[in-house]
Amino acid sequence: VTTWVEGTVTDGQGNPLQGSLTIEPVQGGEYHYAYTDANGHYEYPLPSGDWRLYTNVYDYGYYQPAVITTTLFEGVPQTVDVFATPCTATVEGTVLSSSGEPLNVELSIHDENWTVSTWIWSDPETGFYSVKVPADNVVVDPNIYQAGYVSPAPETVATLDGETAVID
Repeated sequence: VTTWVEGTVTDGQGNPLQGSLTIEPVQGGEYHYAYTDANGHYEYPLPSGDWRLYTNVYDYGYYQPAVITTTLFEGVPQTVDVFATPCTATVEGTVLSSSGEPLNVELSIHDENWTVSTWIWSDPETGFYSVKVPADNVVVDPNIYQAGYVSPAPETVATLDGETAVID
């Protein structure tokens, strides 16, 4: 390790966001994960080079509109502040078998370019799921791991500000 990156993750109004930050090398290689504290602050040691940073605060109802790329130089700490935007739409639904039984399914929720993503699970008792998302085209990709079931194809839905899109 030859340097470090640090900064703060906040929402658009300066409020700190607690969660994680993914740091990946631009040229490919091992991903790193930094975690923000209650004040939104993170600090992480890295080798010099070109790095992409993006937040994983989607589960908290926020997303990062753009991935940040920065160059780290040996022995020179870099401050990179990250701003996240509140999710303003909702995607929800119920995952049932063809016979009507609820399924416990992992759902990958992401935009069409995979720049904003999260994974959630449907409720095993009811099959219901609900997640806050950006107002955009959102892909819901179910992954069924239960024996005897095949995962259906992903579905894309246009989500609108303040509205709920239902995908069953």
